[in-house]
Amino acid sequence: MKLFKSFTAIALGGLLVAAPMTQFFGNISIDAIHAQSQITESKTLVALGGSLNESQAEQTLSILGAHAVPTNELIEINGSLINQYLADGSTDATPVYSSVAIEPRGEGYGVQVQILTPNTILSVASQTYQNAAITAGASNVLIKIAAVEPVTGEGALTGVYRLYESTGQQLSQANIELAQKEISLVETIKEEAGLDDDTINQIQALIKQAISTSLIANGALSDEDVTVLVDQILTNYQSENDLVIDENARAKFVAFALDYAQSEVALDDDTAQQIEDSTSSTWTLESAVDFWEASILNPPFDESYVNIENYDRSNWSVYDVENLREGAIVIYLANENGEGSYWDLIRTEAGTVSIKSFVGDNAYPDAATHGYLVDAYDFSMIEENPIVYRDGTEEVEVAWGEVKAAALSEFMDSWGESMGQYYKAYDLYNTTSMWGIEFPTDVIDVLAVNGEAVTAEWYYSSDDSHEYRILAAYTDQEYLRETVEGYSLPHFYLFTYNDVTKEGVVLHSQQNQGMPDGLIHFTPTENMELQAGFEAILFP
Repeated sequence: MKLFKSFTAIALGGLLVAAPMTQFFGNISIDAIHAQSQITESKTLVALGGSLNESQAEQTLSILGAHAVPTNELIEINGSLINQYLADGSTDATPVYSSVAIEPRGEGYGVQVQILTPNTILSVASQTYQNAAITAGASNVLIKIAAVEPVTGEGALTGVYRLYESTGQQLSQANIELAQKEISLVETIKEEAGLDDDTINQIQALIKQAISTSLIANGALSDEDVTVLVDQILTNYQSENDLVIDENARAKFVAFALDYAQSEVALDDDTAQQIEDSTSSTWTLESAVDFWEASILNPPFDESYVNIENYDRSNWSVYDVENLREGAIVIYLANENGEGSYWDLIRTEAGTVSIKSFVGDNAYPDAATHGYLVDAYDFSMIEENPIVYRDGTEEVEVAWGEVKAAALSEFMDSWGESMGQYYKAYDLYNTTSMWGIEFPTDVIDVLAVNGEAVTAEWYYSSDDSHEYRILAAYTDQEYLRETVEGYSLPHFYLFTYNDVTKEGVVLHSQQNQGMPDGLIHFTPTENMELQAGFEAILFP
């Protein structure tokens, strides 16, 4: 099953990692990835909802990871403050529970948003926070949002504005009002045209970037220029994403674009750059570490990989790797014992991030310890021990992990029993002998399929140059040795994904001696029930 999806860098209630838009999903600049090689300390600023009681405030600070912020530096968000910025009629009697922390980041980071309590931020999606913050003038900042009670979310947006101004940066009221119009536009089009948050905000980002780029290049745009530009973007977007944008929605996009083209933020050289940085597939060290902390370190984490008590964010660095796949970065976390861990992160257009860990200074890239497939929007763990492949510029997501491995084990039990055969699974850390070599580890280096030598790798590998990825390995050898009288050749099976044909292939061998070419020869199984059962698990 191929999963293709155009999307922005956001998600309702989830995060705002710099997840890619199709239009921005180009080749990765290694120089850009390595532009920042160290994590620098930055001061966290926090604004808390004014309706929180003491216990709720403590809980919110914990969620935001902001316990170290001195009490006298916390800013309170109340209804009057919301009305001051948003002119929405809020008063001191308006309950405000949403809270926000902002953490400055380095050049190239963009504006990223993490909604840490997705079940309680009901109205404002993280991509809307992102777009509005950029429109208001924010740049190179991580925004964390949380609420312990269900809220619409506007209070947090007010907190972002107030925190910015508390640092001496003056935000234009006109830009804030324009950002508010943008939020209203998203909600209106969602309701009237049936488009989702991702689509609307992606279109908005494309329109704003195009206008800012054109204004900077040409100095001015007429209303007709803006209308034509928006129409071109919408027409192309419809074609590329197979959807319909009705005339009413088109008119609303144009109306906002006309207002945006007259704003001072549209003329700011930094605006187009912030939009690009915020939606690019390129990682910076800070964006990779922020994603790792949100998805792996928090919530609960297996301390066999990282000692949480001694975790020090400044110990991260970028690990130089040649020929990285698009959307990939490898980062290294040093620890107090001198033996650190490598973390390989790669984005996909299917809206996920594949993360692999390699514990030990010599572990990368051949000895992956664990793998994760994480939702790029809300940091939720989709599956452990995943694998994600790419097919050219299009994404093919093939997740292989504990769930599918368990399904294959159950299938092999039932299928084997029907064949009068009983199979056991093996992997890189649990091997068996295949007539003098270790199965499956040694087979990987001397594998032949249909009489031809092929390249293969266990699926943990980050190298995409191999023809076959081995997902699982089974043999009935142990059962035959222990229970079957007389001579009987065992069956050896490799369950693979072919990187060339993009197909799941079950390879079979009963080779029982060395061959002159020194290879172990497998062929695609002739048992169609076995092949179909594997495909159904691999591509559900």
